[in-house]
Amino acid sequence: MASVNGSFAFTAPSTAPSVGTASQAVIFSPVDAANYANVSGTVSVTVNVQATAYDIWAAAMGLDDSDAAHSKAKSADPDSDGHNNLYEFAFDGNPLSAAVDGKIVGKLANEGSDRVLTLTLPVRKGAVFSGTSALVSAVIDDIDYRIEGSKDLASFDQTVIELSGNDASALQSGLPVLGNDWTYRSFRIEGSTATVPKAFMRAVIREAGQ
Repeated sequence: MASVNGSFAFTAPSTAPSVGTASQAVIFSPVDAANYANVSGTVSVTVNVQATAYDIWAAAMGLDDSDAAHSKAKSADPDSDGHNNLYEFAFDGNPLSAAVDGKIVGKLANEGSDRVLTLTLPVRKGAVFSGTSALVSAVIDDIDYRIEGSKDLASFDQTVIELSGNDASALQSGLPVLGNDWTYRSFRIEGSTATVPKAFMRAVIREAGQ
């Protein structure tokens, strides 16, 4: 049997195969086209689903769906701490431990001569925030973050500002070490305790497209 140099190509290269294993049509084109002809045939092709950042995190945290206590569903709460797996992923939590990790901190802090309400929390590295009242991140790893402020808990319509530089560093100093894919970010509500004696802040996460 002769060995013929050449190359294989899919007959319909613009068609993306479905997930799973199936036969796909191919054509073999020999280098020596003068003495050998093209040959058509089929090959078995397996297409796997690409693991998402959430999938990789869930596997690393031991969420393998072996039982309800290790469910990797985003809506599941294996440790029964009131925070589902999507929350734990977004804020670098441990889905199998109900212990408070101290990574999300709301506190009054001095900014210049003002006393202001601040919120410091982990977010996925690379998150970019924008907005005119609430600050909303662009979608990152299939989630987005929304940082909101309120005076009365009835409506979260107050302006939120992200802190940077020394102000942010002071708030983040001494907090627990984060995983490699998260970073601390710090925010404040507009106005000081002198002008806004009662204020509230919250962080909301959503899956992309919801």
